[in-house]
Amino acid sequence: WLGLFNQQDEIRLEISDLTVDETGDVELTGAIYRGQTARGEPFEITADIAREREDGVVDLSSPTAQLRQSSGDIMDIKSTTGIYMPAKTEIELFGDVVIKSRDTGLVMQSQAVQANLEAGNMMSDAPVRVEDEDSVIVADGMQVTERGKLIVFTGKPRLKIHNGANG
Repeated sequence: WLGLFNQQDEIRLEISDLTVDETGDVELTGAIYRGQTARGEPFEITADIAREREDGVVDLSSPTAQLRQSSGDIMDIKSTTGIYMPAKTEIELFGDVVIKSRDTGLVMQSQAVQANLEAGNMMSDAPVRVEDEDSVIVADGMQVTERGKLIVFTGKPRLKIHNGANG
């Protein structure tokens, strides 16, 4: 678990309990991990339980995350489970994945998402639903590159534009 923290100078970890099982895996209960991306964007990851495997990979139970982007937007992320690979700066989220942008109101939902935190790329091979107050996009998957500057919907994407009562 401590391998998560060797890339940044100012990272804080708060836990309510720590145990080591018979295999040597470390289990942290109520883990809250705070730090910054390489671009200086603050983030916070919370998990009910975080288990570090012998190879340094961290299994997360009920993870939630908050990322403050340099634009000022705040991204809220949650899922049922997750896997964090500190050596690759990659995270995989599974089960009821929801990513919300507070500024744009954009909400993305899927059952599985993979992200590279350093590169700012994200992808899902599972069906996705992306919506805001004006439209809904449903697709078989998606790829996000350049920290959200380019979004490619895969499979057979469908767009529905809401005809609002105001317009």
